[in-house]
Amino acid sequence: MRFGLFERKSTPVEARILEALDSGSSGAASSVRVTIEQAFGVMAVFAAVRVISEDVAKLPAKLKRETDDGNEVAKGEPEHIVLSRIGKPSNDIDDGFTAMEWIEALVASAALNGVGVAHLNRVGGTVREVTPIARGCWKEEQGKWSLKSKTHVWETVERSELFVLRGPQLGLNVTQAARQAIDLARRLDLMMTSLARKSGRANGIISSESIDSAEKAQTFVDRIKSYFGPSGDGGLMPLDLGELSYIRLSMTPEELQQDTTYSRAVTQIASAFRVQPARVMHALTDHNNASLYSSNRSHVEDCVQPWTKRFRQSFDKDVLGAERTAQGYFCEIALQGLLQGDPEARGKLYVSLRTVGAMSPLMVAQLEGLPTAGVSEDPAFPLLTNPNPESEKEKENAKD
Repeated sequence: MRFGLFERKSTPVEARILEALDSGSSGAASSVRVTIEQAFGVMAVFAAVRVISEDVAKLPAKLKRETDDGNEVAKGEPEHIVLSRIGKPSNDIDDGFTAMEWIEALVASAALNGVGVAHLNRVGGTVREVTPIARGCWKEEQGKWSLKSKTHVWETVERSELFVLRGPQLGLNVTQAARQAIDLARRLDLMMTSLARKSGRANGIISSESIDSAEKAQTFVDRIKSYFGPSGDGGLMPLDLGELSYIRLSMTPEELQQDTTYSRAVTQIASAFRVQPARVMHALTDHNNASLYSSNRSHVEDCVQPWTKRFRQSFDKDVLGAERTAQGYFCEIALQGLLQGDPEARGKLYVSLRTVGAMSPLMVAQLEGLPTAGVSEDPAFPLLTNPNPESEKEKENAKD
């Protein structure tokens, strides 16, 4: 898949860097071409997509049903198994997918391309298997969907057979929207790689009026390579030529401030995907232990939560359908564990709620993922400061 040409505006430094590195034979620096494959090769893009897809897929997902007694986990329903454990069992044709694998693949495709597609295998009206479809193996034309078979033949499928997850703004392709920053980061990577291959040696032009034949010129070039080439030891090279002129072919010192320019590009890429720079292993010094919980909460609220809501509502619409949702079934992805504050703040909150009888020990244990066997459901159950009031009362009576 190829993108069209997109106009962009660059700072003078960025424009000259791109112009110097442009591999195209015709384009000006403002013409940006970035394919999905090129974009995914930029580590900031790869890391941002990985953060989004893994963070959504690793959260506990369940199928629940509304009842008169509250919401309960629909453990016996096939959609619950697809969501929480196995997306597709292994068979003679392929190895299948775990729940995390198919969710991760679907979300990653939506984050990178704008739309993620999975094929649904329904049996008796319920979904028993989910297979994520790779980019380039599905297409939509005038509302009709087609999938490419293993024999490379396009086969029409009903929309009800697909789970379609769209990115922000009804399928906005963030990679395409951030192409300017992605292209700049990609080209800076290529420039540094090219420089490393040349062992960091600068290029230039050496000329002399004493070189009056092709044979002399070749001998001089071979001598330079033997001393200063990739396998050369450097040092002092003897010359038997007259006056030499050297023209250095390089960028100005301002243009070589790559760290600042690259950092700016990575920050823009992270912003486009709504991922904090520290999540893509950039600007790690901006965070400390004191801000860790606040940073995690911001990441969940700004990045993870919108994706989980898109996934949940798309699952209800495409996988469950109107009939199953009318029966009270719905997808739930638990964010509580990621949204809670630091341990000290949670402890103070639990004590306050227990003191006024608004929370039972069982509720505390459930929220913290602790064992619940034998834990009281009574909000009025005595606090740990007085765990056995009957014993205290007996002591008082004995004193009397």
